[in-house]
Amino acid sequence: MRMLFLILSLAVSANAFADSIVKYGANAPKDQERIGSTKAIFAAHQATLFGPIIRQYELGGWIDNTSIEGRKSSALLSASLGVNVTAEIFYAQALVGPALISHPDSSLGGPFQFNNDFALGLRDPKTEATIGFNYKHISSAGLELPNRGRDFLMFRVSIPW
Repeated sequence: MRMLFLILSLAVSANAFADSIVKYGANAPKDQERIGSTKAIFAAHQATLFGPIIRQYELGGWIDNTSIEGRKSSALLSASLGVNVTAEIFYAQALVGPALISHPDSSLGGPFQFNNDFALGLRDPKTEATIGFNYKHISSAGLELPNRGRDFLMFRVSIPW
């Protein structure tokens, strides 16, 4: 019985600082692109590991409506580590980690990529819910060519549980 109580209390404490996150936005334009020509949506689970260190698992993708030859829509799966800094009603986050995409194209040369996330916004100190903006950069860090990368500017909402 003690072991069951210990396992349950560890499971609850491990999820006590977890957030469910939804991000929606569009491409940050470069070269021939128009802003909004590629739409993206991501769902993430984020948890505090210790202190300001966080981890995030993310699933999502984008739909590419550009007329640029060789560009494709794709799904993304990533796992990232980062830092979360809070002050009063503000928060800032930076995360980086490996990612897999379903359809390499003329911007992202292979299925293995790196995911970089930067977020700024407001948070409710009582509930820890947040609302803000997110910048996402996806590229292979030069491991595969082409390596033009993809950039997204997104609206972000997180709900703690």
